[in-house]
Amino acid sequence: MKHYFLFLFSLVSNIIFGQFSLEGKIIDGEFNDVLPFANIQLSHINPDIYSTGGTSDFDGNFIFNDIPEGEYELTVSFVGYESQKIVSINITASNPKQIFEIVLKPASSQLEEVIITTTAKKNTSNAVLSIQKRSAVLIDGLSLESIRKAGDSDIASAIKRVPGISLDQGKYVYVRGLGDRYSKTILNELEVPGLDPDKNTLQLDIFPTNLIENIQVIKSASSRLDADFTGGIVNIVLKEFSNSPQINISIGTSYNPKMHLKNNYVFDSRSKTDFLGFDNGYRSLLIPRNAKIPDPSRTNPETSVITNYTQNLNPNLEPNTGTSFVNYNLGLSSSNSYNLENGKRLGFIANINYRTKITSLDDFLNSTYIFNQKDFSLNSQNDGKLGSDERFINLLTGLTYGSDTSKYKINFLLIQNGESNVRSGGFSEFVSDDFYGIGSFMTYTQRTIMSIPSSVRYVLNKETNSELNISANLTKAIVKDKDFKVTVFETIGDERFVLSPNGAGYPQRFWRDLNEDVLNFKLDYSSNYNLGKTKIKFDIGGAYLHKNRIFATDYYSVNHLGSTLYLEGVPNNILKPENIWTFSTRQGSYISGSFQEENQFDSDINKIGAFVSKELFFNEKIKAVLGVRYEKFNLIYTGESIDGTVYENSKFIDRGDFFPSGNLIYSITENRKLRLSASKTTARPSFKENSTAVILDPITGTTFYGNVNLQPSIIQNYDLRFENYSENGEFFALSGFYKSFDDPIEIVLLNRSTPNIFIARNNPEADVYGLELEIRKNLIFNDKYKFNINGNFSVIESRQIMGEVEKNTRLERQPVDIEFKDYRQLQGQSPYILNIGSAFENFNDNFELNLFFNRQGKTLQIVGNDDVPDVFTVPFNSLNFTFEKKFINTSKINTTLRLKVDNILNDKRESRYEFFNFQTEPFSYRDFGRTFSLNYTISF
Repeated sequence: MKHYFLFLFSLVSNIIFGQFSLEGKIIDGEFNDVLPFANIQLSHINPDIYSTGGTSDFDGNFIFNDIPEGEYELTVSFVGYESQKIVSINITASNPKQIFEIVLKPASSQLEEVIITTTAKKNTSNAVLSIQKRSAVLIDGLSLESIRKAGDSDIASAIKRVPGISLDQGKYVYVRGLGDRYSKTILNELEVPGLDPDKNTLQLDIFPTNLIENIQVIKSASSRLDADFTGGIVNIVLKEFSNSPQINISIGTSYNPKMHLKNNYVFDSRSKTDFLGFDNGYRSLLIPRNAKIPDPSRTNPETSVITNYTQNLNPNLEPNTGTSFVNYNLGLSSSNSYNLENGKRLGFIANINYRTKITSLDDFLNSTYIFNQKDFSLNSQNDGKLGSDERFINLLTGLTYGSDTSKYKINFLLIQNGESNVRSGGFSEFVSDDFYGIGSFMTYTQRTIMSIPSSVRYVLNKETNSELNISANLTKAIVKDKDFKVTVFETIGDERFVLSPNGAGYPQRFWRDLNEDVLNFKLDYSSNYNLGKTKIKFDIGGAYLHKNRIFATDYYSVNHLGSTLYLEGVPNNILKPENIWTFSTRQGSYISGSFQEENQFDSDINKIGAFVSKELFFNEKIKAVLGVRYEKFNLIYTGESIDGTVYENSKFIDRGDFFPSGNLIYSITENRKLRLSASKTTARPSFKENSTAVILDPITGTTFYGNVNLQPSIIQNYDLRFENYSENGEFFALSGFYKSFDDPIEIVLLNRSTPNIFIARNNPEADVYGLELEIRKNLIFNDKYKFNINGNFSVIESRQIMGEVEKNTRLERQPVDIEFKDYRQLQGQSPYILNIGSAFENFNDNFELNLFFNRQGKTLQIVGNDDVPDVFTVPFNSLNFTFEKKFINTSKINTTLRLKVDNILNDKRESRYEFFNFQTEPFSYRDFGRTFSLNYTISF
């Protein structure tokens, strides 16, 4: 009976007060996302009675209140999309409120169903702008829509267009020009290890863009976020399910005239499963770990043991030469959702991608120099040909189940990568005695990431918007360096080749295993309430992170007794059966070495966090977000150093810190905001850095030493930003920021006598300050064409205060006619980053043209030491062009053809030694040339 009284009361109230309304949400049918600024017209069947119009807001919502009772027509339109009309909408006393969700399809496609239920996506440019506008922290982002327009096949090539973003090695993201350790990449707000787990940021070229909804770059801290970031957090948001059946098939290829279809490509022999990104055992170590290998120079060695172990080595030490193939990629994705009983909905997504990346360089160069008195002196040089073959397999599956009050989501992500690198050419050293050699360097690395991110969301009370969010991620990363092979013959005269303990030494073989397990858990409770006239959103939660890494290295050399002239400088002659040492011959090649105690460790990271935050809405114009986070962090290490020191569950780091943060947002108008933020964050050393490990990179010839004395850096951050949001995606933002570092960590040279050996060390302090400008402007926007320009520019100044040792060394080395400064540029910090782009769309013919330019300023790559100068990257000018044509038909099968040209200016990747005003010398050089890509996609 109570329900009947409520119905009658509502009916009478609507009749008396005329409280009839119509509201809804507009969905972009191409991107399954909200569609802001769509045109909406509502008319009574007799327009003289009532007719009105408007546009959807940033979230795609619209509402018409206090409309007269009667029959209506609703028309929705947007440039480049089919208009939709809903007729016979009856607004009556028994049905006073109508709610619609309307999907707009691209122009020329047919729409049979217009009223649907969907999960709102965040993959359009306007949706990302909406996220930025409503966010309590500073956010810049990139939508799937923007990525598609640019023709980017992976996230690394896309993200560099975000303001303040630069890339290292074309795959590791730096935010605001700061190095890797000050930027963090997460997946669905949870931490996962990358294919290079020694990096704080994921290797972004492993993610094809069709796996994601958007990329969010968070630039100011809040207590809800992990404290170990400074430049920013890059959050990769994985795809959600679609609201209707959707299948996409894509195929693509890329061709580089400098690298592909060339007959001088160098490569290593392959296993039968290399094309799948893993080795089938062809490169496995067949010698028992910790095996004792006797010395053949002794009187009665165990002849069978040493000969058998030597014979167990793969005898292939020589690169093959052949024709390099073009790159290609294949992709298949499927998604759908189903309405269940009681308002429940089940959605799924499945996506698999396969991609190859072939690199062939004829003029590879790595060299080291020292500065003696008045000029540079060459210390060592590696040059010649470089061949690289990478294979990627990406698998993403997911299920989502939920209703208006709950949502359960689980994903499975698999990334499989196999990378083979071969360098063939010269190797020379000029340390004490000059050494000239011809070498071959072959590596194979197999990487696997398996991740299971899951989340649960409960709406506990709709009136107070009380929510409980629980998320967890279980990840396993496996990296196997399988049979790294270094073989160098010393050249004597024009025709004599010998193996020598000098220079690169005897042939070397490496096997390294890294296993890392990560458990990440977060809990967040939020609720709204009023305190007087102030609206408050209260957040409280906690987090737990556990990482375990087990690392081990096997190192062997292939020594030789007797003359090696008979080998004739041919690597594959070294391990021929007739050339292997035996007790009877007392000469030939034999294995030496073992499992390296100093290069094995078992290390754990534990981090427990708790936070409390309040979002205060003082009025329509002023909002403040205040919070504090506590994190307890420890790193526990078991291993042995190179000098024999043994560590057993030693706590290298054990500390707890409070990290306060505050964000103030002042809304000058509805679309103009002024933001101010202040926070304290940290940057912690990686497993490798805070260890006893000694890790060699045989391709570049460099070695890294761990440092057990490293401590976390503490950073104070301050940001000020003005934002102006306009219709149709136009945007303007101007930002300023300042950061103060205590104990910043840098990778520096170990000492003056070892220009190829690096170590991580704490410095006293540093300061970074900068400005960021972003503009998006439509020059033409009508029902036929759209032409817009967009750009962002970041200028950043840093000052790293030198430690006493570095300061005194530089003071001693610096020319007397140049003023001495006790500070320098921060390592990895770019002084400026420039992104400029333009796009032209033809809505009638469904094609689009895009042009993008990116340039990153000269960056300090390696900090020098005494006689060894600093190394700086040379600015790289990246100009890329994309053409996209869509073919839309009535059979619901749509196709897209995309052509892209990368590095139109044919710029080179270079790093150079610099010492004040003297002529620079090369550290590394790569000429990658231009790349032409073609991609074809079918959607139905």
